[in-house]
Amino acid sequence: ITRFPQHTVVTAPSRGQLEDALVKEVVTQYTKLPTPIRALFDVKKNRIELKSAPDESFFSARTARAENPEALQGVHCDAGWVLLIADEASGVHEKIFEAAGGSMSGDRATTLLLSNPVRSSGFFFDTHNKLKDMWYTIHVGYKDSARVSDDFVEDMRRRYGDNSNQFRVRALGEFPTSDLDTIIPFELANSA
Repeated sequence: ITRFPQHTVVTAPSRGQLEDALVKEVVTQYTKLPTPIRALFDVKKNRIELKSAPDESFFSARTARAENPEALQGVHCDAGWVLLIADEASGVHEKIFEAAGGSMSGDRATTLLLSNPVRSSGFFFDTHNKLKDMWYTIHVGYKDSARVSDDFVEDMRRRYGDNSNQFRVRALGEFPTSDLDTIIPFELANSA
């Protein structure tokens, strides 16, 4: 709405996550816009287009998988802006971020990664650790979110314990100390 021309492309690790969560939320927010602004756009299943310039200004939802990382490749808007959004980015395969990297080559290109920090490896993890100086990162734990109930936090605490990876990820919003399939946990390698 505030940039023209613009290409916004969103992805998630699964079609269900993309369509049932992210796209559904975007459409919900769209319906809250004033009627004259809503009238400017054509809403389709996985795409929202500016009616007067559908190829120049759009929102497109694409499921990108490791076997088809090209789904996010080649998104350019030389005269305008590019926004790439990855929901549940911790679960998006490395090959997808590699393929999408070319789409981020312009001066007005932005990548937004949204996720619970469920893995202590991968691109999302790297943006909060070894690449942190290149990324603007925001950490949100249960104390910072009105969406998280005290009952949920207590349930996580009692089921898994204060020091568990489940509590770290789901309540504190922190990366796990190690992935389940890791031979040498991150905290040991990092301390070495």
